[in-house]
Amino acid sequence: MTTVKLFFDGASRGNPGLSGAGAYLKFSNGSIKELSKPLGRATNNQAEYRAIILGLVYLLKEYPERDQLDTVGIIGDSQLVIKQLGGEWRVNSANIRKDYEHAKQLITQLRQQSITVTLQHVPRKQNADADRLANRGADQN
Repeated sequence: MTTVKLFFDGASRGNPGLSGAGAYLKFSNGSIKELSKPLGRATNNQAEYRAIILGLVYLLKEYPERDQLDTVGIIGDSQLVIKQLGGEWRVNSANIRKDYEHAKQLITQLRQQSITVTLQHVPRKQNADADRLANRGADQN
């Protein structure tokens, strides 16, 4: 069975502004997958959610060994996003509701496949790889 740590981050040059999403996936077998995507104009919180979505879609649709997934740890420096996805905080902003719902749907899909999903907030310095990828995405706009 495989465990993956999905580090996510969003970058926005202005809020809203030209944005990017980054996901850094670290697998228990030692492999790494780096994903970055330009988002065009978005807020920082939209970019954060789209970074999680980027990583989760990869795991559900493209990861060649997805049938071996056992645990997905979603890790990021956005306390807002982690607390909202964990059900501790409500989503009050209409501009992120669609992205929140999409992320929740993808997490539900993983759980329906008996994959454990955890959420963890970390300080920014522990999220440097995802930050680098988010900025790469923002630069590609």
